[in-house]
Amino acid sequence: MEFRNLLFNDDITLYRISESELNTFSSLFEKMEDSLSVIDNWRELLLLKSEQKIDSDFSYIEDFDFLLISEKAKDIVASFLLDSHIEYLPCKTETNKYYILNIINLIEDSIIEDVSEFEKTDQGTITNIVNLVFYADETENKPIFKIKELPCVVFISDELEEFCALHNLTGLDFSEDNPFIATDFI
Repeated sequence: MEFRNLLFNDDITLYRISESELNTFSSLFEKMEDSLSVIDNWRELLLLKSEQKIDSDFSYIEDFDFLLISEKAKDIVASFLLDSHIEYLPCKTETNKYYILNIINLIEDSIIEDVSEFEKTDQGTITNIVNLVFYADETENKPIFKIKELPCVVFISDELEEFCALHNLTGLDFSEDNPFIATDFI
């Protein structure tokens, strides 16, 4: 199975969080960045458009890189992402309802380093990635996830990519120009 670093099209509308909302939600955002559950303390978040472009099914919140999914897309992918350890956190904009996909599926020790191609800094941060190879048992039945070594990167399976394309969901970049590919290895 192949996995891709989740990227977005350049022509989508991006969103930001107002200062008042930022203060209210800051402790929850810290937990989300650590892939922790926040659903029990969540209330609907108001998002502001950063730059008006094309409204799409997928977008993100600037400065946080939280993945947004439209209500339409949520209804379509919810059954596919069943049991994927995802929380749908409601948000509203001036015109649409979105959800932050809080991906609480954080996989530890998933990279097979001797067959992957990347560099590490002295602090252990992974950089200059050419290819990552995961242990298959760690990624099995996980169409979307994060890894401990790169907690800000969202990986999606080729199956989820095909599902989104089949349903004409917009906003994600599945082009060959997205060079960051990972595979699993038995």
